[in-house]
Formats: sequence, C-alpha cells, structure tokens
Amino acid sequence: MKFVEFIKEKYELIKVVIAAIATAAATIIFKVNDTDNVVRLITYILIYVFIGFDAIVGTFKGFRKSFFNENFLMVLATVVAFVLGEYLEAVAVMLLFAVGELFEDFAEERSEKAIVALTELMPEKATLLTSEGEVSVNVSDVKVGDRLIVKTGDRIVCDGVVVDGSGLVDNSMLTGESLPISALNGSFVNSGAVVSNGSFVVESTATAEFSSASKILKLVKEETEKKSAKEKFITRFAAIYTPIVIVLAVLVAFLPPIFGLDLKTWVQRALNLLVISCPCALVISVPLAYFAAVGNAFSNGMIVKGGVALEKANGIKTVVFDKTGTLTNGKFEVIAVYPQENAEKVLKTAAMLERYSNHPIAAAIVSEYDGDIGAEISVNEIAGMGIVSETDEKLAAGNYKLMQKLGVSCQALQTADTVVYVSQGDKFLGYVTIGDSIKSGVNEVIAGLVADGTAVLMLTGDNMATAERVAKEVGIKKFRAELMPDDKRAIVAEYKNGGKVAFVGDGINDAPSLAASDLAIAMGSGTDVASLCSDVILTNNNVAAIPKLIKLSKKTARIVKENIFCSIAVKAAVLVLSVVLSVPMWLAIFADVGVMALACLNSVRLTKRRKTV
Repeated sequence: MKFVEFIKEKYELIKVVIAAIATAAATIIFKVNDTDNVVRLITYILIYVFIGFDAIVGTFKGFRKSFFNENFLMVLATVVAFVLGEYLEAVAVMLLFAVGELFEDFAEERSEKAIVALTELMPEKATLLTSEGEVSVNVSDVKVGDRLIVKTGDRIVCDGVVVDGSGLVDNSMLTGESLPISALNGSFVNSGAVVSNGSFVVESTATAEFSSASKILKLVKEETEKKSAKEKFITRFAAIYTPIVIVLAVLVAFLPPIFGLDLKTWVQRALNLLVISCPCALVISVPLAYFAAVGNAFSNGMIVKGGVALEKANGIKTVVFDKTGTLTNGKFEVIAVYPQENAEKVLKTAAMLERYSNHPIAAAIVSEYDGDIGAEISVNEIAGMGIVSETDEKLAAGNYKLMQKLGVSCQALQTADTVVYVSQGDKFLGYVTIGDSIKSGVNEVIAGLVADGTAVLMLTGDNMATAERVAKEVGIKKFRAELMPDDKRAIVAEYKNGGKVAFVGDGINDAPSLAASDLAIAMGSGTDVASLCSDVILTNNNVAAIPKLIKLSKKTARIVKENIFCSIAVKAAVLVLSVVLSVPMWLAIFADVGVMALACLNSVRLTKRRKTV
C-alpha cells in the first residue's frame, strides 16, 4: 500500500526519470548501431508522447481560453523539429519542459505542505473541566467561557485567561522568542503556546477557529494563494512570440504568390522561417541557466527552490530580518557577572539553585559554571520570581521582585538582557546577565547589504529594549519590536510598495511574513513550517549567504538576458535572409540548434563557484 502511495505521489518525477533514461539509452544505441530511420522515428515518438502527453493534451484544452499557450509553443517547436529529422532535439525540448513543470508543481506542493504542517501542530482534543470532572472533547466543540486544563507538554488550543494554577509557557509560535513567560492567575495566554512547566486552568476567550494559532494558518493560506496566481515567464512569452511567428509564416507563404511569385519557393521560405523561429534555444538554455545557478547556490550553503526563486531574488530592494535564531543564535548564554565582592561565588550560588529549574535561563547559568556545584539542597520555586533554598543560608536567585519580597537591598540593573539577582540571607551577592548572542559575521553582512543600496529592517516579537540592543550591535537602524505575526506580515506588505522584499526567518510565527514576502528565506535549523514556506533555505544557518544569493540572481538574470538577446538577434538576422533570399536549410538549422548550443555553453558558466559568486 505504501509503495502504491509513493508511486502516486512521485508519479511526475518517476515519469521524467524514465523518459530521461529511455532517451539516453536510445541515443547511445542509435549512435553505436546503424539503425533504420523509421525505427529511430518511432522510438523517439513513443518517448515524446510518454513525456509530453500532458503538454499535447494541454494544447487542445488551451484552445478554449488562449490559443497561444505555453503548451502550444512547446508542441509547435517539437513537431517542426520532428519534421526536420531532429528527433533527439524534439524529445530533449519536451523533456526539459517537463522538468520545468516539475519545479512549478514542487513549489505549489510545498505551499500546501506548509499549511498541512501548521494544521497538524494543533491538537484535536482538549481537556475540559466540568462539574463532573475532566472530560476529553474535540477542540472544535470548545466554547467561549469553557475552562480547559493544560499540563506540562500540552499545547494551548484556545486564547484565554489563567484562572487557577501557574506555570511557564513557550510562546515562540507567536512571538518567535524562545524565552518562556510566566502564566499566573489573571495572565492572558495564546493558543499555540506550549506549557513548558507547571499546570493551570484556562478560561477560553475565543473558540479555536478565531484564536491566535488559527489566524497564523489563515494568513499563510491567504499569502500562498496570492503567489500561485502569478503568471509564469514562459506563458507570457508564448502569448506574444508564438502568434507573431505564425502570422509571419502565413504571410511569407501566401502573400508573395498573390503578386505572381512562385508558391513553392515561398512556402519553403515560410518553412525555413518556422525552423528558425523554433524557441528551442530559449526553452533549453533558460532552464539550464537556472539549474546551473541552483547547483552553484547549493555549493554556497543554500537550497534554492528552482528558477522562480532566483527570479525573485533579482532586484531585492529590502531585506527584512527576524531576530531570534536569525541574527542571534537563539540560545541563551551568560553575558556577564556583576559581583558585589566575588564573581565566582555569585555564579556558583546561582548555579546551585538553578539546577532545579528547567527554564532556559537556568540551563544557561548551570552550563556556564564549570566548577563543583556541591551537594543537593532543598529549594522552593516561587512562580514568576525565582528560587529560594530551604537551608539556613537562605540562598536566592531570581528577578528584582524576588529581592523585594525577601527584603534584600539592591538596585534594579538597567539592561536589555535578562538579569538574575543573587542573594544570601539579606545580603545581596550580585547580578548575572543572560542574553542571546549575535551570530558570527552578521555585522559584515548587514554593512555589505547597506553599502550595496539594499534597505535593511529587523522585526521581532521581543521587547523593545532587547530589540534596540541587538539592532545597535549588528548595525541595523530601522527595527520594530513587540510584534505579533500579523503585525510582521503587514509591515512586509507595506515595504513591498517600494520594491521587492526578502524576509529571513526561522520560526512558525514567521510563516505569514515568509509567505507574504517576494523572496522567503528560512534558516536550515528553523521549523519545518518556515522551511516549507520558503523559497530559499540557508543550510549552514549563516546569513552571509544572502549577499551571495543576490549577486548570483543578478548574474543569472544577466546570462538569461544574454541567451535571449543572442538567440533572437541571430534568428532575426537569418530570418530576414530566409525571407529575402533562398537560404540553405543548414543555415536555418544553425539558427536553431547552433544558437541553442552556444546559449547552453553560456548558461554553464553559472556552475563555477567563486567566494563572491
């Protein structure tokens, strides 16, 4: 059963692979053996129909809407190639056209998978608190005012207010920040958040359909639908190029004989015109340029999802960065220790207490202290404040509110980093600051983008003070903080009015912005949803690849334009000659096959890897 499902899912890919193998095998056999021309023709026609059946059918179906669609363009080019005896060329053109269609299908498929992945994140069941006890119900049946019990590891299914109990919740799905927040009596919690510690009762203020997580799903759906409506290059090209060629061929064949000139001569010239006008050079060399550039990008630490993504990267005016996990490492570290007397004692005391907590800040402190923490002690964790030992020493580590509660005299430390206050009895020992460190090389990347005239913006769900610190350290002048996913998306849409926008992110909360941007770039270490919504994945999680991507896209666009210009210029010159004079057939074939070979060689230049692309 699984095998059958695999075949259905990968049918188009399998078909392309089989056709490619059959074409290669037939070509080798015909080169080695002196095969009858009829056998060669039948063999290539069978392969052609196998790989091009959808395009052939699409040609006739397209007549209802637009006679000159991209399927008609391919069929016309390949049929003329068969007429001229260029069987291999006809099959090769259709095979590459099928590969291009495969990339388009892949782009649509990954958008659908992103939506499915988001949907699967939310549980189907919730635990409802009733007068009869705990009852498991479908999430869709939860109403406003219902009370739900959530425990460690549970994902909150509806927006609501905590009415009993306490704990810590990971709100990264909405804000992108990995630092858990306290959920106390009266606190508002969002759907999609995960309870990382504790348990509490939530009174729902919205049904699952209208909660925060559902809004993210709706935003992603809206933006992916907008993208799928864009026309492909080859569709636009076919609509203009094909009718011009056909009209010229008809005029060349039948207009001169009206004035008494030889019909056979002018029909032959019209046939030459069709041969010359076959867009094989464009059909093959343009995709080849993109394939070569995609390979180049991969060697530079990027997975680029096809030529469409490279087209999007060309002409980027603004690069918008998420903060956590993109510009920063997304991992909390001890930034500094400010002791009243002894720094080691401050850090050791904090580590002794924090080893009993599963909070990321606690883990950072314990990881930083590499000495002997000492024997286990009894502690009491005060929700939303910190930890206090039950020993005679009364050791404490937590926030400023904890110090006030314990009557410890100290000043509040003014910093954008998270501060852990450490005390012993009523004596204040010092501060430990924890923050998210900047990724190596980010400053140079930002400076390079700005120097090249690209606008840079940072958007984050984190607080203003932290955002300001990070922006200052990396050299970003424009930033916005304390944003929800819809806020980020709206800002991206606003900047798109000034030109193409690239968004770089890694979290579920970034999915709407990634979908809304012209070019979506996801970190390789980010969530599956972010990767599925992206056009480009940075496999090494290094934003240094972004300037390389932009340069590569510009070079690719330049080579594609060279191929188009060269093809059209040569074809136009020979076309004029074929109409005015009776040019030999070999010259007409050169204008098609020869130019195609030159264009392909030009495209292959993109495979060369350089440090700066």
